[in-house]
Amino acid sequence: MVLVSKLGGLHHRGIRKEIARPEFRQKKKAEQMENSSPNPSFSICDIQIQKQISRSFAKTIFWGFGFGKNETNLFFEFCPRGGGIWGGIHAGCFHFYFDANNDKIQNVMEQPPNIEKKEAQPKLLFKVVLMRHEEPHYKDEGHDLTDKGVAGAIETGKKLKEDDFFSDENPIHLFHSPKPRAEGTLDFVAQGAEIPTENKRAIDAIGQSKIANREAFIERVIELNSDQEKIAEDHYKHEMHKNRPDIIEPHEKKKKRLYRAMEYLIRSIKIKNVDGSDATTPQILAVSHFEIVTHLIDDVFGIENVGKYNSPSFGEQVKITGFQTDEKDKILLTVAFRDLEKQVVFNRATRSIEQIV
Repeated sequence: MVLVSKLGGLHHRGIRKEIARPEFRQKKKAEQMENSSPNPSFSICDIQIQKQISRSFAKTIFWGFGFGKNETNLFFEFCPRGGGIWGGIHAGCFHFYFDANNDKIQNVMEQPPNIEKKEAQPKLLFKVVLMRHEEPHYKDEGHDLTDKGVAGAIETGKKLKEDDFFSDENPIHLFHSPKPRAEGTLDFVAQGAEIPTENKRAIDAIGQSKIANREAFIERVIELNSDQEKIAEDHYKHEMHKNRPDIIEPHEKKKKRLYRAMEYLIRSIKIKNVDGSDATTPQILAVSHFEIVTHLIDDVFGIENVGKYNSPSFGEQVKITGFQTDEKDKILLTVAFRDLEKQVVFNRATRSIEQIV
């Protein structure tokens, strides 16, 4: 007699595993069951004993069981406490088959399938909107924005208020490059978003490129007819921007400034308040320049994958969400720009962006 156990069908999060169940027929009378058994030693007495044992056993740790017989096998089913049947789907129920044609007893039990556990969400550390200033006059006077730039900044603020990226529960901290066009953009964005500006701060780390030879730089811009896309492409390809510190600050120094600012942000984060309660999640709106923001876009997405060298254009923004990881020197970033979104790692030790393989 062979004893085989199988798990019932399982339906979990769209995954369904079907296990065929034996066909049930109308119960026969005791005499018919005994006479029809191919093995004379497997009598109705055996069946009654098995039934009695199953009932006694089930009363102790199980809340449900079934019993039946087909042409060659007896069928026994029980459900442990906590198991059950929903809509014909058996979860946590066991099926036993008694083979009347074999005197040997074999106990074969399948292990339940691994059910994927929902992983805990990583702790949210900060949210940042880093944007390029709006269209300017480049005169460094007043807010230094054109009428189009002013209107664009106010509209950006209104959309930011309607957006669910920032939470209404936590304050929004404001930072800007020391240049008037960056501060002016921040003021008008804050006006549209109805964010108080009395605590805004200027920081050099997100300021424009340091120009050592302004005459040589302007001469190159004139050669490009002040075309924004050509100037942006030149920024990536011309040797002047890569390794001519006698004219303009090289790329690597600007990257270091940007990621130094990010490290400063991470160090300033309070996880707990003095009373032990959870501190608020920092939310930051910062206005900078093309040559700062574009390096973040390039490091995350690759500028060739964005479509234009002039990325970001006036008023465009990058949204960054930071999460804690198991390694204290690594922060998980979700970065969104235009219709692109990607997760990368910010390495605090090297102050660089690392791709997730």
